[in-house]
Amino acid sequence: SVSTRTLLRHFQQELSQSPLDYLHGLRCARARVMLEVTLESVPSIAVACGYADPAAFRRIFARYTGMAPSEYRQRHALRAPRRRWRVEVAAR
Repeated sequence: SVSTRTLLRHFQQELSQSPLDYLHGLRCARARVMLEVTLESVPSIAVACGYADPAAFRRIFARYTGMAPSEYRQRHALRAPRRRWRVEVAAR
């Protein structure tokens, strides 16, 4: 059996980040894709990526990308007609 503290220490040593930072990174990566290829609202994307509070999502997203979700969408949205793109959002 491994203690929580030992597990957290090993996680930090191997990945150079905390489990929470790792989770936020995964969520922000998913949000980036959704912002690029869908017309979903930022609050809807926040919920789809596991954030109950859209304001918290905006803060965390800005910390990881250096810009607000709406700014990210403006800079990185695909130029192809969006009606051809679909991103399935898994029901929780």
